Amino acid sequence: MVNDRDRDGSGTEPSAHGLTYWVTNTHPSSKIDKWRRVTPNKFQALLAAASDSFPDLPPGESKDQRHVTILVPGNRPRSKDSADVYEEVCDRLFDGPDGLGLCILYDWPSVPGYGLNRERARRCGEDLAIILCQLFDWTLVRQGPCKAKLSVIAHGMGNYVLQKAMAIAWERKNQQPHANLFDELVMVAADVDNDLFDVGAPDKGDADSMINLSYRITVLYSVRDGILKDSAKLKRFGTQARLGHSGLANRPPVVNAGSNSPNVWDVDCSSFFPASVSEPDIHGAYFQTDAVLFLMRGILRGLDRQFLQPLGITTGNAWPPAGVPVPSAPVEQRTPQLVQTRDDGSRLLQSHQEEQRPLTESTSPTREIFLCHASEDKAAVAKPLSEALTKAGISNWYDAAELGWGDSITQKINEGLSKARYVIVVLSTNFLKKNWPQRELNAAISREAASGQVVVLPLVVGNAQDEQTIFDAYPLLRDKLYLKWNEGVESLIAILQARLKEA
Repeated sequence: MVNDRDRDGSGTEPSAHGLTYWVTNTHPSSKIDKWRRVTPNKFQALLAAASDSFPDLPPGESKDQRHVTILVPGNRPRSKDSADVYEEVCDRLFDGPDGLGLCILYDWPSVPGYGLNRERARRCGEDLAIILCQLFDWTLVRQGPCKAKLSVIAHGMGNYVLQKAMAIAWERKNQQPHANLFDELVMVAADVDNDLFDVGAPDKGDADSMINLSYRITVLYSVRDGILKDSAKLKRFGTQARLGHSGLANRPPVVNAGSNSPNVWDVDCSSFFPASVSEPDIHGAYFQTDAVLFLMRGILRGLDRQFLQPLGITTGNAWPPAGVPVPSAPVEQRTPQLVQTRDDGSRLLQSHQEEQRPLTESTSPTREIFLCHASEDKAAVAKPLSEALTKAGISNWYDAAELGWGDSITQKINEGLSKARYVIVVLSTNFLKKNWPQRELNAAISREAASGQVVVLPLVVGNAQDEQTIFDAYPLLRDKLYLKWNEGVESLIAILQARLKEA
């Protein structure tokens, strides 16, 4: 536990002397008197040792990789209250042989009153940013393969703590590209504006930081949440709907003029809670509901929405009772705002009415091919392959040609992956050392599994020993007919043209 309370971790005010660090081997962990305080260096050493003890899985089994997850609870005035939530989450998601790994509680002292609590959350977000910056530095200097994914779960007002913390961390780390800190960010019953991620929103700068530091953001909300239904009315500076009550204002969010962010999505969990759960109680019921926890487990494992949705994991059958209509999200959601530039160079926000797009739709044009490759293979393979495809009239997504100054890298790559008909994966020993292209491959495999159509086209680079190493890492690809780069690009283009004609 990382503790931000005064009175040696048991108080109701933020600590004026810095964060304190605590560990326990006692079960249940809700017994707060059984926690033992340690030094920051000792805590970091224990965390590193726990991470190193996780199984060293091959890249093809990344969905079974263990997690180091930060839990940021919502309104919990006492440390005992936060520990109770932590015990629930650990017991259901992280403990035991099928557990996801290690969970770290960030315990911050909330305060009664919406306005006061929001200011308290902002203050504690500054302290949480210290932890995020340390994790960021740790991931950069760490030697050897990382055995753990980093993720975060925030609940209620804890999402505002996290929002402010990520904005500060992103600024302190100079907004570095390819700077994903978290594999998964799960926003549960978030007490923040539902248009947070849209262009023109008051906290859009914070949202940009969250998007850039996260590979994927999942919002779990419920239109039955009575706490958040009232929360919007308490905002002194507006009545914007709460993200945890109404979900995203736009799906996917309009992050820039004419551009969406497909790595942010939401799930209405209302159908998971039985009618016996009252509206005020919905807000705290997520961590006590089996179906929601099963969904969280799938999200943290990195299962794609195109896999989760067809299996029915994103919908429940506990509610509504027969004959009861399902309520819709609040109507006060903002319409998308697009940015126009006037002749004098000033910027104008223009209201733009349009239909909600499907989760996988984006504004980038459809391409026949997405080129997935390690940067070390760019000059020798990816660039000449892209040039050959273009010469043959085959449209392709090649990062060097697609990414421009100021673009969101995550957003652009997600758009390219979702819109391409096929993904040519340049498989090499370089590829096996790179996290980013492996994530692209995993996303393409998930899309193929969900659609039942061929998406992944393997292209092997290297000798026979390299091939063996590659397919040992990705045994699922052994079943696929693959091509070899050393057989010549002309042969590859001819085979690909034949496949495109058949499709």
